[in-house]
Amino acid sequence: MSFRFALLIALVLPALPAAAQSTLPPAAPPSLPAAPAGPLRVQAGALGTAAIALDGRLDEAAWATAAPATGFVQNRPTPGAPMSQPTEARVLYDGDAVYVGMRMTDSDAAAIAAPLGRRDAGLSSDLAYVIFDSFHDKRTAYLFGVNPSGVKLDKIFYDDGNDDDDSWDAVWDVVTTRDADGWTAEFRIPLGQLRYTPDNETWGVEFGRTIQRTSEEGFWAPVLPADVGLVSRFGELTGLVGLGSPRRFEVVPYVSATAVRAPDPRA
Repeated sequence: MSFRFALLIALVLPALPAAAQSTLPPAAPPSLPAAPAGPLRVQAGALGTAAIALDGRLDEAAWATAAPATGFVQNRPTPGAPMSQPTEARVLYDGDAVYVGMRMTDSDAAAIAAPLGRRDAGLSSDLAYVIFDSFHDKRTAYLFGVNPSGVKLDKIFYDDGNDDDDSWDAVWDVVTTRDADGWTAEFRIPLGQLRYTPDNETWGVEFGRTIQRTSEEGFWAPVLPADVGLVSRFGELTGLVGLGSPRRFEVVPYVSATAVRAPDPRA
């Protein structure tokens, strides 16, 4: 999936007589939100001894204590305009993982595109994703995404988003749920899958959403087609206090079975 879009608009208007042109008022430009003065910021909530049941529901009390990231802005088809459907993202963390809860409200939930497919399949689908610049170097970032059916995608961005590697398959979990008002994604991303400096309490972060039926791609921290760079335009995730050194491995349960057909030696 690419996050750089080119927009080409061709307008063909009939020629008007000079007298008629002089009586027409100039067209007013569309009213768009003012650009933020600095990077957007959202604070992560510390879980402490609380626990998150990864079920895609965001009903634990801890989620209500995390600050919401809202006000997503279109990259396409109308760059800079608000997305047509509300989106909200929250972040929690503990000593082992970062948790991301995203709520994608949809006024036409029956039309949500949610095909099944393989991991990283590049489906024509609604999507929700979080991207962490966990080292906060504004050059490298890790994307974790999911569609409403739970199909996962992940990749690493390099060189401020000018290069990426979607063959990277990290060890992480996400659960999605759907209801009459939209869909929800609940992520658990182990700290060991990210590069970060333990005493750095601020990461770069971006949240994104795709609405397939309206061809909308939107971001929390605005990224417009004419902008240069991607990671350097992220917002900031603050409040990451007391992160320990990341473990560089994760254990994934795996079962293997083998059947061998051979004559019974006792026969």
